[in-house]
Amino acid sequence: SSDVCSSDLRTDGRRSMTLFRWSGGTWSAVDAPAPPSGATESALQSISCPSATSCRAVGSVEVAGKTRAMIVRWNGTDWKAMAVPQPSLAASSALLDISCVAASNCTTVGLSCKTATTCGPQTGTGARRGLVMRWNGSSWAIVPSPAPTGAAGVEVSGISCPTSTMCLAVG
Repeated sequence: SSDVCSSDLRTDGRRSMTLFRWSGGTWSAVDAPAPPSGATESALQSISCPSATSCRAVGSVEVAGKTRAMIVRWNGTDWKAMAVPQPSLAASSALLDISCVAASNCTTVGLSCKTATTCGPQTGTGARRGLVMRWNGSSWAIVPSPAPTGAAGVEVSGISCPTSTMCLAVG
């Protein structure tokens, strides 16, 4: 079987996370983990499953007007939210893609912004930064992100890791 994630647009215009499972012939909805208390919006952007009992999905959740990176995991039975480090000095962050070569080796990418308004069009050097995190089997850690010299803003939007020591990213 396969899992896929998506974001549903609710009738109030906000997004909520949705997960689906392919069972060889049909798609069926899978219960997503409950968003954090006070969340007004949540969205999943990408999923990676190195096995049928280990998946990670990434996206963002909005709580108290702030967007924060979010990661959920599948253990073969149900989905649960994971503890995610938030970038220092960032008003908001979001994860856009993930690649897992094993249950203990995943890399996810996205962006962090100094203010809520800098996640729109770039307004100054360093206002928008790439965000990269690695999973070592027990915790997520923020690692240095690629950034072109002189870039007004960076967003790392895609990643593929064919091995545990090699990843390619785009943005």
